[in-house]
This record gives sequence, C-alpha cells and structure tokens, in this order.
Amino acid sequence: MTNKSESKISDIPEFIFYNNLEETTQSRDIDIKEYMNTCNTCILPSPVESYIRRIIYNYNKLNSSLDESTYSINCRYLKYWVYREKKNYEIGNPTKLSDWRNCIPCIWKNLQTKNINSHGKCDLDYDDFSNAIISMKRELDMFCSIKNHLGNSKEVHTNKEECITFNKKKDHYLNMILIYLSSIPNITYLKPQFFHINDDCSLEKVRTIFSGITCPVEDEKNVITSQDCTSEIEAALSTAAQSYHCEPCPEKSATESLTCNSSYQFTPFGQWLHKRLRSRYILRKNIDNESTHELLESNSRY
Repeated sequence: MTNKSESKISDIPEFIFYNNLEETTQSRDIDIKEYMNTCNTCILPSPVESYIRRIIYNYNKLNSSLDESTYSINCRYLKYWVYREKKNYEIGNPTKLSDWRNCIPCIWKNLQTKNINSHGKCDLDYDDFSNAIISMKRELDMFCSIKNHLGNSKEVHTNKEECITFNKKKDHYLNMILIYLSSIPNITYLKPQFFHINDDCSLEKVRTIFSGITCPVEDEKNVITSQDCTSEIEAALSTAAQSYHCEPCPEKSATESLTCNSSYQFTPFGQWLHKRLRSRYILRKNIDNESTHELLESNSRY
C-alpha cells in the first residue's frame, strides 16, 4: 500500500500492541521463579526458558488494556504471538517439544492468577489447532481490523490510489488465508466457531469482508472495479453444509495437498474457494517450492 495507508494501518491500536510484542529485550531481567510455583514438570535449564521470559514479559502488557473490549482484542493478538513463538520453538527444538508442553501452560495459569483484573481472563486455548489454522484466523482478524478502521473512510472511496491499494491489501490477506488453508491435512475438521471473531468478522461473512471497492478514476467511462465474486460466494454460502464430490485439486502446497473435501464440507468457502484456487493455478505453478515453504513457515503480520 502507499506510505500513507501503511502508516494508518500501523496506527491501528491492536497492530501497535502486536508490534510491541516484538520488543522483549528487557525480558532477560525477569525473575521467573515466582511464576514456576506448582510447575513441577517444568525442568530448567531448557531452550524453552527464553520463551518463558518473553511470554511473562508480554503477558504483563495486557495490563495496559483500558477496557473489556480492548482486553479481549489484545488477548487474541497476544495468543497469535504465543502460538507463533511455539511454532518457532518446535522448528528450532524438535527433540524437546515436551518442554513447551510441560512449562508454558502452567506458567500461563500462574500469570492469570497473578494478573486478575475486571476485564476477564485470557485463556491459552488454541492447543487443539494447527499453526496453519491459527494463522488463518490471524489473517482474517487482521484484515477485519483494517476494514473496520479504513474500509469505510471517505478517502478510500474517493481517492483512486488509496482505493486501489486497499483492494490489493484485501487480495493479500485472502491469498494468505488460502495458502494456509492449502497446508492443512485432509483429516482436519475446520470448526466454524473458531473463526467467529465477532458478528462482523467470521468465515460466514466472507462475502462482505472480502468484497472489493469500486475505485474512482478521472475518466468516468473507465471505472476501476475490484473482482466481483459476490454471486459465487452467495452460492457457496447457501450450500456450505452440503457434501460435494471433489474433483482433483487444482494445486498443491510445498508440503501437503489441499483438502478439498474438508473445505467444501466444513467451511463457508465451498465451491467459491475451489474456483478461486483454480484461477490461481497457473500463477502458483511458477512459485519455487522452497520459496513457498518459506512463505508458509513465515509468520507474516500484514
């Protein structure tokens, strides 16, 4: 997007909070002993210790949340960060995966006990979901924030450059969701409730969330429009609960093949998703396998 648009996105409160989670230099000074109470299975020293320090340091940033709504949003973004850290830990320490399971959940409970507040609890409750599914939710959540803060602004609807770049941003987040979706094993059941962030942001709302904006131009005879998939999305939503015979998927990720059946049966993308994937086939064929793998493993914020 333009520098002006990027600046506006960076100023979105939850994005400021999320970016601040990267600053953990002072976490080295944290005394973790007080958070180790009852964590008998957490044996240190271990590579997980540095992660414990960063998690404690960042959990305390939740205390800056001014109200229940802000706390709930920041809690989600903190969990996105934690599970991204978990993925990084698993990649770097494949022989010590049990250390995370033995330490982090217990440390988290002690953090909750020590930081009781009137805004509610921040439960670490994504353990049953793969990194790809959590990443899908993160990308959906982030674009909903962008659309909520910028999508209805007068400038986006009246300024051609701002409008075009907003539509490109929309396409980026949709592409990221599809890429993560393509890496999910075919035995995975996608629970719609997990992606229900609020009444205006869920997979059931893809028709409105990812609808483009018609951009103004100097020459009214050549109006720039974003691709309109409304009819396809509506058809998919009306048949999302049905089962489909899935023809061979039009593409595969670098690691695992796309699970068409689970996408058709358990997500509101349905046939619309399959058509979108097919339209990307030729472009995606040219992506180097190694580059695609790096993209999937990376944790792009936005």
